[in-house]
Amino acid sequence: FTLLYFLNRSPFVGFNDGLSFLLSASTGWDLATNATSHFLYNNLQHLLLTVLPFLPHVLVLTSFSILCALGTLWLVYKSGRLCTQSQAAALLPVIVLGVSFTFWQQSEIIEVYAFNGLIFMGYLHLALRDIVAGARRYALVVSALLGLGLLTHIQHILSIPFFLVRISGRS
Repeated sequence: FTLLYFLNRSPFVGFNDGLSFLLSASTGWDLATNATSHFLYNNLQHLLLTVLPFLPHVLVLTSFSILCALGTLWLVYKSGRLCTQSQAAALLPVIVLGVSFTFWQQSEIIEVYAFNGLIFMGYLHLALRDIVAGARRYALVVSALLGLGLLTHIQHILSIPFFLVRISGRS
């Protein structure tokens, strides 16, 4: 997937919100925290451009999306391994997700969804580890990932009911 995504990555800003994300990352820190801002993503992008000013901005930001997508696929695999002993069964959802049009497209452009997927899969994977082990070793990390997820994208609000059931001990 690494080779596939990097070979298909466009050297130009794509459609969607890519241009506004590039502009936001290039111009400075974005302290807006509301339902439609992407506080963590915007500021992390700005940090990357600050640390890597010698590289083309589009390369830095699309590479970040690709790395987030690859991390997400790795966590999908690791989560699958928690649920089955079969390597093939754990790898199948990775392949299906990795070559699906929407995931693939969002992995190669300047967009928040690959980063959002990585944080969500980190949240889900650690919660699943606790559920399988019948423990709460990762409760604080899961809580922190939910909070970070809410700073990344409003979609994480849909994770709150699962989180509340999980911390209540009913799962």
